[in-house]
Formats: sequence, structure tokens, C-alpha cells
Amino acid sequence: MMQIIIRRLGETLYIGEDIEITILALKDDEVRLGINVPKSVSIERRETCDRNH
Repeated sequence: MMQIIIRRLGETLYIGEDIEITILALKDDEVRLGINVPKSVSIERRETCDRNH
């Protein structure tokens, strides 16, 4: 299930208790995210995952 969440520059959203995502910058068609996660959680971009599988 996909949830659509609107956030503005500088705002943060939380996933569970351990994952925090902050909108750091917006430029043209790019969004820069800051993601705080526990060291046990790995983050991969979708295009990277698709190439490796």
C-alpha cells in the first residue's frame, strides 16, 4: 500500500519509532532527503536494487 504524504522544506516524517526522514532541499525536479535510521537498517535506491537482482 502506498501512502501519499505532503511535506514542505524542513519538515520531517517518521516511520515507526526508528526512522526519520527530513526534506532538506528542493531544486527543479530533485528532492534532497536526510534519513536517520539505526545502523542495522540498510537503505538502497530502487534503481540500484533493480540492477543487482
